[in-house]
Amino acid sequence: MDHVFACTSRPEGKTMPRTLQKITLTAIGLLAGAGFSVAATAPAQADRYDCESYLFVKGYIVRQAHKDVCRRTELNEGQIGNHVSCIIDLERLTPGGMREGEAAEACRRAVL
Repeated sequence: MDHVFACTSRPEGKTMPRTLQKITLTAIGLLAGAGFSVAATAPAQADRYDCESYLFVKGYIVRQAHKDVCRRTELNEGQIGNHVSCIIDLERLTPGGMREGEAAEACRRAVL
C-alpha cells in the first residue's frame, strides 16, 4: 500500500491540508471547464454588424440603407443571387462607388 499515492495522502502518510485540497480541486475544475468551453464553442459567426463595421473601417459613411442591405443579406443567406444583389446594392448606394472588392467583402462578412 505504500506505493499508492492518492490526492489526499502523502508518501509519509500525512493528509494534505484541506485548504490545499480545495485549491487543487478548484484549479483542476477551472482548467477542465476552460478546456471544455473552448472545445464546445461553435465557429465564429458573421452577421450584418460585421458587414457594417467593415464598411465603416474602410472609411465609408454607413447610412441606414447600407445597414438594410447588410441585414437583408444576412437574413437571406443561402438564397440564389443574394451575394450578387448585396454587392450591386452597396455599390449603388455609395456615392462615388466603392473600391474594388470592398462591397464583395462586406457582403461576405454578412453571411459567413
